[in-house]
Amino acid sequence: MRTFAKARALVAGLVVAAAAVPAAAQNFEFGTLLSGSFTPSGSFAHLSVRQVGPNVFDFSLHAGNLNALFTQGSFVGAVAVNVDPSVKASAVTISNFSGYGVEAVTAKNGGGPGGVWEFRFAVGGGGASQEGAYRLSSGEFASWTASFSSALPVTFGGGGQPAFAAHVQGLTPAQGGSAWYAPSMTTAAPEPEVYAMMLAGLLLVGFAARRRQSRLHPPELMLRS
Repeated sequence: MRTFAKARALVAGLVVAAAAVPAAAQNFEFGTLLSGSFTPSGSFAHLSVRQVGPNVFDFSLHAGNLNALFTQGSFVGAVAVNVDPSVKASAVTISNFSGYGVEAVTAKNGGGPGGVWEFRFAVGGGGASQEGAYRLSSGEFASWTASFSSALPVTFGGGGQPAFAAHVQGLTPAQGGSAWYAPSMTTAAPEPEVYAMMLAGLLLVGFAARRRQSRLHPPELMLRS
């Protein structure tokens, strides 16, 4: 019984330790035309979203070779957010900003096409028409933390629309000037808690099998044979 209690304590410790580890990131690759007329030949931006606390998320946005996929001087001006429950820009606090080639990220009301987007992350600072002079251009990145003021747990997506949409601006007239794009692919690694529970289950199964074998073949009987 004492050994079994130790095994249970070990399993509980594994679950507690896993719960202290931040959740795995969700990864979004943008490239599916949502509104506009030009479709690039491949994904042009990568967004990583990781929950780090109650209604607190780390975002990281990386632009690919926009100049090759669109045109010279094109840029990602904003990322529209579809969030449940509805949270407006005034309830979003941004901190821990860092980036290369980007001056700032701010939360603004309004978003992508269709009217379901609660707000957008404006990438850059300055002029509203182009989301700032220091916008996300080819090969650049921006990272930030967003805290949502909500009494309920925040989730992304719903209402028949994707969780996020990226706005590409600076396109040629033949390309339509600008366009919104949904993620073409979304991936998420299993949560650390899942790995811990799998390991805990394997430990318990192994422990139970060992105890069963000991009952069927006591050590003293094995020695006499």
